[in-house]
Amino acid sequence: MKRPNPEAIRRFWSRVEHQKEGCWVWTGAKWRNGYGVLKFHGRKNIGAHRFSWWVHYGDPGSLNVLHKCDNPSCIRPSHLFLGTYADNSQDMMRKGRKRGGVQQGEKNHRSKLTVSDVQHIRQSEVKSNKLEKLFGVSQSCISSIRCRLTWKHIPLEDL
Repeated sequence: MKRPNPEAIRRFWSRVEHQKEGCWVWTGAKWRNGYGVLKFHGRKNIGAHRFSWWVHYGDPGSLNVLHKCDNPSCIRPSHLFLGTYADNSQDMMRKGRKRGGVQQGEKNHRSKLTVSDVQHIRQSEVKSNKLEKLFGVSQSCISSIRCRLTWKHIPLEDL
């Protein structure tokens, strides 16, 4: 693809919040996953972080532009690096951001409870049906926590 024209680059920079330290945050349109997006050559959507790489270092070609900082809105070139899909998967696993697999505890987007809630449930002598109402979960959820069938990753010494 041809290099971004000066007008596209000017529009790009008008949507960036610069920081002396830390991330440069994309303030324009974003995909649902939080990654910045812009129209390129009036037709193709391109990730803002990919566009930033292109402006600073040139066309990344078939490689992905990955984040060191794990901030999808960040477009700061020093926070970006190139990698393959395999590199991206390994980076995601190493940083505990694996999607599709079961995330434990508070990292699970469906979790209604926090570690503090679980600690309270395990230490409490209040009946399950009362805790169920207090935390907005089922009685079986309370029982599973108390029997250590769920939230097993919280060590006993944390209680």
